[in-house]
Amino acid sequence: MAIDVKSVRIGMSVKTASPNYGYVKLYDGADWDEDSPTKIDFGDVVSKMNNGLQLGIIQDVFEDSKLALVQLYKPILYMLKYRANVIVPLSDISTISTPTVVSGTKNYYCTGDSVRIRNGASLTSTVKNQVNKGDLIGQSDGKVTNGFLKFNLALGGVGYVSAQYCSLVKPSPTVQVVKKSVQKTTSTGETKTVEVSSVSTGEGWTVKELIIKAVITTIATFATFKLLSGIFKRGGN
Repeated sequence: MAIDVKSVRIGMSVKTASPNYGYVKLYDGADWDEDSPTKIDFGDVVSKMNNGLQLGIIQDVFEDSKLALVQLYKPILYMLKYRANVIVPLSDISTISTPTVVSGTKNYYCTGDSVRIRNGASLTSTVKNQVNKGDLIGQSDGKVTNGFLKFNLALGGVGYVSAQYCSLVKPSPTVQVVKKSVQKTTSTGETKTVEVSSVSTGEGWTVKELIIKAVITTIATFATFKLLSGIFKRGGN
């Protein structure tokens, strides 16, 4: 059963449940008109997930368009980069569980990006997952061990996060709704200015990463060309 926008709670654990298809599309962003918020132009499809699978936990909800920002249980590799968050229509997900705070613990939020969740209270412990600024990490009693807090993770299980990146107060989200004016053509051919709201997970390539990617691609292309040239020369002899 789809989640009603009025009953959404941050930290809800959700699964895929499209009423129209056997799968759910996961997006990296979306735009919608202020006057018609249910008419949505989605961004790129990061992935598709079959119905009935655990998706992640709700980090934010956009009531006008009935969309949710979901932190994934398992990051998805898309365009050579792992994505930890996606935009999903509320109509395509259903609740697995609603978060409850265990006595003696409190909810903590992440204050940095790509902060590692480890299996132990040490920098040498293996990495279990990662969280970004504004993400709900989980519940902790606040006792610091070797610079780490122990958590009952929002994503499930137990993990440790460096205390310097944990806060009882949720920081300003990195994913925000941006309002802009765009020109659109109506069905009658008339052009008018429309106020549009736009939201993105912000996990695309940065300018610096694009430059590095371009350099690596150029080097790889050159190396491939040299290799093939050598093969053809040997074949000619």
